[in-house]
Amino acid sequence: MIRLRQLMVIHVVALAGGCASAARPGVDPRVGDPVEVEVQNRGTYEVIVYARYGGQSHRLGEVAPLGDGRLSLPPAIPVGVRVRFQVRTIGPSTGFESQEFFLDAGDVVLIRVQPNIRQTTVSIRS
Repeated sequence: MIRLRQLMVIHVVALAGGCASAARPGVDPRVGDPVEVEVQNRGTYEVIVYARYGGQSHRLGEVAPLGDGRLSLPPAIPVGVRVRFQVRTIGPSTGFESQEFFLDAGDVVLIRVQPNIRQTTVSIRS
């Protein structure tokens, strides 16, 4: 009987630890509009856009050369956490990685991919 109680306590503690996140205080990561990602590709190569969170890369989609794209953050990435964006070219293996951003529900991320991909910019509209 004591062994069963110990296992239940360990299970509850493990579940509580798994529910913890790096969300900003006061932000409920489950509520609100999705975060949209607008990409303006001014480069001559197709690009793949990724969001990095929690040590993992999440592929958001591809944008054609000299084209625009509208992507969304997947549900696996809650709002109110630190996120980086990566842009990689299809062709020459070059890329760009942004600084970390805190994103809230309804934010719009604007990624402007430049012909020199290292000059790409990322901005957030609330």
